[in-house]
Amino acid sequence: MNEQVKQEVDKIDISRGQVRSQLLAGVERARRPRFTGRKVATGLVAAALLLTVGGGKLLGETPPATEIVRTDGAVVVPNWAQDEQVEDSSTAGSMLPGLVYKQELYLAMETPLTDDVRTLQGERLERVTATLEETGDDVIENASNLGPVTLYRVDGYKPSVRLFAVGEEEGRKKVWLLERQTGFTVTTGNDFFKDLHLDQSVKHFAYQTFDEWNDAETARPVTVDRPYRAFLNALYQSDAMIREEVPKEVADYMHPDTMKVLRVTQADGITVSLRLIAGGYVVYPQLDVFFKVDPVAFKEMWEAL
Repeated sequence: MNEQVKQEVDKIDISRGQVRSQLLAGVERARRPRFTGRKVATGLVAAALLLTVGGGKLLGETPPATEIVRTDGAVVVPNWAQDEQVEDSSTAGSMLPGLVYKQELYLAMETPLTDDVRTLQGERLERVTATLEETGDDVIENASNLGPVTLYRVDGYKPSVRLFAVGEEEGRKKVWLLERQTGFTVTTGNDFFKDLHLDQSVKHFAYQTFDEWNDAETARPVTVDRPYRAFLNALYQSDAMIREEVPKEVADYMHPDTMKVLRVTQADGITVSLRLIAGGYVVYPQLDVFFKVDPVAFKEMWEAL
């Protein structure tokens, strides 16, 4: 890929999936089932890129679908069924491995599938064989772009939070750890983060700079046990805000010296990433919501990275 194009892709904030990693990895998307319908999850089409590798140009971005909004004092991330239909928006879905389960969208997590993580595969839920596509105004209940998969619980988590999907890719067994992306109503950090069990013990911490955020192998170990506890408490108590409510420099945070990434590998082996944004905000990559954190706890955590 043209180096200039690669640099431009690095700057793009893709908050709900790994569009960039799919592009750079050169996945043979034509061999996979795709999102072929018009409806895509909130915010996904904003990340869709029309890329011509040979010409080395980013041709454009598709406008976002239904916006994350503030309603009755809470931040509302619409569910899949509430999303607006956007013409020509299938590009985003074709890049993102995921599925719809009980009318909510789940996408593959970035966490490495270590032996510890794989042991979390729990009770079998159901088989999903439908390809994720839609025509007209039909509502999708269960379907995927992973091919036929069997869904399992993730021990310790509700199925409405995370799922395992087990299927095949190029004739070999393939396991995906998926996380729900849609259908949230949050007022504070506790409303969202409590279901991720961030308060469990931690195996190790790592951090990344802006220039490294899209490559997990660049994460460097760091010891932040003491500031993390205060920071986590502040995160649980933080106020949820939509993009339009934060300062412009916060909303447009994908710049050097503006973002640091804290990667937390929990006791169960799952690694979560928290984006710390200069000014006292935290963004969870899978949720395009800003959490305003106590400035003292945030500053101590920021300076420790």
